[in-house]
Amino acid sequence: MTCDCGHTQSAHGQPLLEWGGSAVLEHRYAATLLVHLLAGDRTRELGDNAEPMSVAPQANDVSPVDDMVISGLTPDGRTRKVSIGVRRHPAFTRNDAPTTKLLRTYLEVLTTHHHAVKNGEWLLVLAVVTGNPPPHQVQELATITKAHGVSSAFHMAVDQPKRTSKPVRARLETLIQLVADAATGLSTPWPPSPKSSPGSCSERCACGSCIWKKRSTRDHNRPEHAHQARRRP
Repeated sequence: MTCDCGHTQSAHGQPLLEWGGSAVLEHRYAATLLVHLLAGDRTRELGDNAEPMSVAPQANDVSPVDDMVISGLTPDGRTRKVSIGVRRHPAFTRNDAPTTKLLRTYLEVLTTHHHAVKNGEWLLVLAVVTGNPPPHQVQELATITKAHGVSSAFHMAVDQPKRTSKPVRARLETLIQLVADAATGLSTPWPPSPKSSPGSCSERCACGSCIWKKRSTRDHNRPEHAHQARRRP
């Protein structure tokens, strides 16, 4: 439906979609989300247990990750938001300025809405075209993180040759550096808790400092252990 102001509306009379100067890919993606919303279908972005309520492209008044923000209602009556960045071919390579800028917007959401993100009330998504290895490798790492958290189990899973490939393991090192670069200059320090510091966070902490500390410490110890093993009679 369309109201006099030209905004697309839901059955509840709330504005759903306002077009900004976005790229064709973003327009097509927004149109796909809008079809789901008007049909009353669930979306992968919101999850199967949330009813889509609105789709807002170029929503920089709501979220730093502003290419798309969708909202829905969960069965317990809570609002769930999803901030979506839309990029064709994000590089995810060291010292890549566009990727660093993109990741900084995600960190801004994490620091500003840390508890909502932690509780699953605010989700973060990156939408890309298919056939692009770097984002696919980041997705693999995100899947492992969801299963294990950032813990020793996470690192063990990443290092399993049959679980991940060498490019995926290399992408993790690059991603750690990109996140560290993106965290520079944030208005709210990352990690978000002022009491947290490298070495004092929990075992499952996902802050860039702790990821780097845990992984670098483990990698530093590994050659020493191997050397000791070789010297045993």
